[in-house]
Amino acid sequence: EREDLPIEAAPLTPTEIVEEMPQFPGGWYALKRYLDEHVPYPQGCIDRRIQGDVEVAFYVDANGGVLEPKVTKSVHPELDAAALQGVKGMPKWTPGKRNGKVTIVRIRIPVHFEYQSSEFKL
Repeated sequence: EREDLPIEAAPLTPTEIVEEMPQFPGGWYALKRYLDEHVPYPQGCIDRRIQGDVEVAFYVDANGGVLEPKVTKSVHPELDAAALQGVKGMPKWTPGKRNGKVTIVRIRIPVHFEYQSSEFKL
C-alpha cells in the first residue's frame, strides 16, 4: 500500500478499468497537438533517421496531476527522454472515475516520432 497517494474516504488504488477515463484538456486531439508542440524530435535521431512510437505510462491522480511517468516501450534513449520530458510537462487532466468517485488511473500513450525526408525522389 502506497502512503504517498491521496486518500479520499477509502484508500485509492490505481486502476485501468474505470467508467470514466481521465481526459486531457480538450480531448485526444488536443493531446496529440500538445505532444507535437512540446516533444522535440532530437536532431541526432533525425540525422540518423531513427523513428518509432515511444510508449509512456503514467498515473493520473485524483487531482488530475501526472504521476510517475515512465517509458514502457523504448525506441532509442534520446527519443525516450524527449517523450518522457513532454509527458512530465503536461497540464492537469480531468481525473477518472470509478463507481462515481474520482480515482487514480494508469494511462499509456504512444509518442510518435517519424522521420520525414526533405529530399524529393522520383
